Amino acid sequence: MKLFLFHILFVLTAGLFLSGCQVEDFFIFFDPQADKAVDKGKWELCNQIKDDDTARQTRRRDDCISRVGEKLEDTTVCEKISESDQKENCYYLVARKSGNLAICRQITNQSNQQSCLMEIAVAKGDSQICDEITSEFNKNSCYSQVAVSQKNPAGCDNITDSRTKNSCYAQIAKATGGDLLCDKISDASDKDNCLFSVASGRNDPLICSKITRKHLVDECLRSIAITKKDIYLCQTIADIDLKNECLGMVSSDTKNTTYCSLIDPSHHSYYSCYYNAAISAKDASLCSSIPSNGTKDKCYHNVAYTIHDPAVCSQIKDATEKSNCEKYTTSTQIQE
Repeated sequence: MKLFLFHILFVLTAGLFLSGCQVEDFFIFFDPQADKAVDKGKWELCNQIKDDDTARQTRRRDDCISRVGEKLEDTTVCEKISESDQKENCYYLVARKSGNLAICRQITNQSNQQSCLMEIAVAKGDSQICDEITSEFNKNSCYSQVAVSQKNPAGCDNITDSRTKNSCYAQIAKATGGDLLCDKISDASDKDNCLFSVASGRNDPLICSKITRKHLVDECLRSIAITKKDIYLCQTIADIDLKNECLGMVSSDTKNTTYCSLIDPSHHSYYSCYYNAAISAKDASLCSSIPSNGTKDKCYHNVAYTIHDPAVCSQIKDATEKSNCEKYTTSTQIQE
């Protein structure tokens, strides 16, 4: 048992060393004495922590007291900390856990104070707390996070930065499936992306038609057609490559080569449509529709591999391919 624990400690120490952590980090992250003090809710036990390095001992004790203060939600415990930055961090932790704004206001470091206010604002869903934040960037971020967490688009209206506001509307639109929210977005590209997200989320091709960029309209239709396995929707795609890829994907997903005939024979997805459908359906008979002998032979080979049936190999024309098929039917490697 002792040997096992030694190995555990060795691995942890080696891991921290290799990751660039200092020895003192190890004592902070793995400190049974501190854990005991926190479990008992007794900050006095933290002062019993001993260390050969005086500075590290102080940091370990302060970190221990901070954790106890957070658990008890008691800032008077934070006052026992000797180092000022650690003391403020203790206030931050207590404020965040208790949701007490008054404690946030006691933090002297402005950046930490505003982060504290923002976390409580989001936790409480109260955008009025954001008003106390002086940094315009942080205030806008606060308004956005509160609005998104509450799925309240009206909260986005308070944001002064256009990019943050657009992102706020887009996130809520995606979460709620409300494409009308996308209309509030001022940037045309961001608006299109918003509509794409909502359309994909709702699997609604009608929303795709509101997108202004033609290629993105086709991407939107393709995404929904593949999800819904809707071959007719694939045929509404204007871009030839995307249309053929859509037809091929739906054919493969539905294990139906009938739709492959809709693909232009000169397009690269024409052969792959039959090939993927045959592999997906584990049906060697579907390989016979492939015009290219090389691709057809590989199709038979991979179906044989998939269903573990060497008899399928007999349909292969190329002697080498047939020999490999018969030899490696139980292989774990599909032929490319």
